[in-house]
Amino acid sequence: MKSANAIRNLTRLLFGYTLIVFFKRVKYFFYLRFTKIIFQAKLPISIFYNDYIDKEKLLFNINSGRANKIRDKISSLKLQSDDSKEIEKILNNKFNIFNYCFIGNKKASRKDPISGHEWPQNMWYREARKNLKAGTDIKRPWEFSRMYHLLPVALKFLETNDERLVNFIYQEVKAWDELNKLGTAPNWSCTMEVAIRLANISISYLLISSSKFLEDKHNFFINIINSHIGFTYNNLENISRIRSNHYCSNISGLFCSLIGFPLTSSGRKVLDFSKNELENEIRSQTLMDGWNFELSSAYHRLVQEFFFYPFLLSSEQTFSNEYKSILKSMNDVLNNITKPNNELVQLGDNDSGRFLVFNDFRNLGSLHIESQLNLFNNFLGFESNSNFFEHSKAKVYGYKDDRTFFLIKGGTKGQLGFGGHSHNDTFNIELQIDGKDIIFDPGTGCYTPLPEIRNYFRSIKNHNTVFWDSLEEADLKKGLFILRQENKVSIEAKIESNILHFCGTNKYLDKEHTRVIRFDPKQRQLSINDNVSHDGAKIRLISNLPISDLSNKGFLIDSVRFELEDMADVKFEKGYTSPKYGTILDANFLSIKIPNKEFKILINLN
Repeated sequence: MKSANAIRNLTRLLFGYTLIVFFKRVKYFFYLRFTKIIFQAKLPISIFYNDYIDKEKLLFNINSGRANKIRDKISSLKLQSDDSKEIEKILNNKFNIFNYCFIGNKKASRKDPISGHEWPQNMWYREARKNLKAGTDIKRPWEFSRMYHLLPVALKFLETNDERLVNFIYQEVKAWDELNKLGTAPNWSCTMEVAIRLANISISYLLISSSKFLEDKHNFFINIINSHIGFTYNNLENISRIRSNHYCSNISGLFCSLIGFPLTSSGRKVLDFSKNELENEIRSQTLMDGWNFELSSAYHRLVQEFFFYPFLLSSEQTFSNEYKSILKSMNDVLNNITKPNNELVQLGDNDSGRFLVFNDFRNLGSLHIESQLNLFNNFLGFESNSNFFEHSKAKVYGYKDDRTFFLIKGGTKGQLGFGGHSHNDTFNIELQIDGKDIIFDPGTGCYTPLPEIRNYFRSIKNHNTVFWDSLEEADLKKGLFILRQENKVSIEAKIESNILHFCGTNKYLDKEHTRVIRFDPKQRQLSINDNVSHDGAKIRLISNLPISDLSNKGFLIDSVRFELEDMADVKFEKGYTSPKYGTILDANFLSIKIPNKEFKILINLN
């Protein structure tokens, strides 16, 4: 045992990985070498794959068996399909992904419509990020190629039996397949994208599989689904230092695609593998208080989808009681961090990603999650026991009622301190009253196409907390997806006599900031007391509402009065906010210079 531990520790020291992961990486290295040779020889890389779906059984029982169970399961949810006008927009390719519309664009899956960059049709998938035009974002063709738009159309078919809808789904998948040969860039370059597309195509096909229009087209769908299963299973994203939302997408996509089909022995092997891995990952990637370990609200929502839909689509006995219990705790978190106007609070990164979108397609990419949350709550049985919430592992505390939402975030970086989707936002606060965001987190902007925008939205000076000019609590220059736990944070929080008391200290470089908060919903008051170790510190407040009556003693944001205990230098500045990935809007920024290293703000909530 001691020698095994020594070898494991030595491997991690030398390579940064466990021994198991190290050998997985070696195996994958040789797999890529062989598949590239096959690809360059213009042979199908699917020769490495097995048949996972039992085609004969499926075609013999197309209107019964597993496929029918999935149709019955979806029908039993009584999901409200989108109205005919919304469906017509999809049929005409007029829908919004990120911040632009597709209008009959056949090259949407291979072209960035903003930069104009188009990927060569026979580029090897591992070279997708080579020679990109400036400003190109690979997520744009990725997002379209997830095929979100198929499920709302398939759900409508369940209601109407309109064969025109089936033809649309077939033509969309066929057109995409013709432009995106297996193993080519950009849409096979990330297994997460393949797995999400796999689930959307598979479930859409199962919902329409009884259609007469498909009588001679079943083989087409089976072949493309089989290729996606083989690719996903052979390119699993579990060979990094940590497993994250990407790996969850892989195993969830496999499970959700396979559960509705009669399977070969290879298919049953992959289904069993994905089920066991889902059980493992929900335990390892969920903190004891229900938060996803990446500590981003948007990724918490996304990963909850990855765990929820396998549970939804399977029989009651498939997953363990522990799995269901953890899933319910994740859903408790999601309810707590959804504001009274049904918008998700933004903490950390938000790439607007989803897994399966059955309805409410017009809100794809937005923070409005009412339809999705209703599905989760109805199926899992959510009950709120208190207006206050405390998540001591994630260090997130707050209050929520019909009128008011307040939240304060601690300083823990997600992903076990790697911080890939974290921001420098220790003691950042959010405040919403009567559906209006008085103070809010500005969001994410984008990832790789514009590093300066990426770091603008990760910076501490662009969050509702204290900062010093040119200083960051964690170095932004170590990588666009690295933000290590360089700061040291201590927190004491309690709820006493229906009042939230919070005291936290943040130490980084040679600086120290202590924030003391008292939130009293009954008296409708919020007090914020900031103490700092060095001069030059400032308080940032961000809003998209009118700011008026500005003086060195206070100001109004909308109708909410902010009273300053001491006279201070208060400046109004222009800044930016990002309500969803790829969208950047103007916002109102206030900068308050802290006099004498201590400052108190009293907010009357009305």
